[in-house]
Amino acid sequence: MKYLKLFEQYNKITNYGDYKLGDKVEVNWNLEMYPLPDSNGELPDDGVYELKYIPIDKTDISIKGQDKRSEFDHDDYDDYQTNTFKYMTDNFDSLPPIIFIEKQDGTYSHIDGHHRIIIAKELGKTEILAWIHTLDQSKEKVVNKPDPKFTIMKKDILFLLRTDTWSDDKNIFFYKDEILVNKREFTKKVHQSDKVEDFKIMDRKFLPYL
Repeated sequence: MKYLKLFEQYNKITNYGDYKLGDKVEVNWNLEMYPLPDSNGELPDDGVYELKYIPIDKTDISIKGQDKRSEFDHDDYDDYQTNTFKYMTDNFDSLPPIIFIEKQDGTYSHIDGHHRIIIAKELGKTEILAWIHTLDQSKEKVVNKPDPKFTIMKKDILFLLRTDTWSDDKNIFFYKDEILVNKREFTKKVHQSDKVEDFKIMDRKFLPYL
């Protein structure tokens, strides 16, 4: 990761994985698009998220006074929370961004990142890196795209062509990179070919992204 010195008391991460500060990404579960870090909380909704720094005192955790370790005392069986806080404090600069929702009043509601908000305050930070579900949901500047998934034909699955596993309504049929007219043509060509691996099938929902 690269760092940008912003304030004397701490560094700011400007790159996270394949993304940089200010990038916007789309979460779309139907299209299997989930570029955000794994969440231990609720699953983020579909929509556009921006990587940015947000003021800690504008988060619901801070506003509600839930920014203390004692919030997790009830769940500290076998020192689980104690050890979690220690690990996250020792490795804070390498932790993934939190995930929050931007509200109309300029505050942020958390999806994932409660521990990190608490630790950030303990470390004297006033801002924290986050993926924010923004009020502006325009997809014009989104930097990620769906990755179409293909089923490559094999001899041991040819029998599925006789079933409703694939259909013209749900799928697009290919010979190499050529789109075939329909499943009937696809089936005919597959059975006439010595190289069934040249044929593949894709879910129709990915067609706009080819």
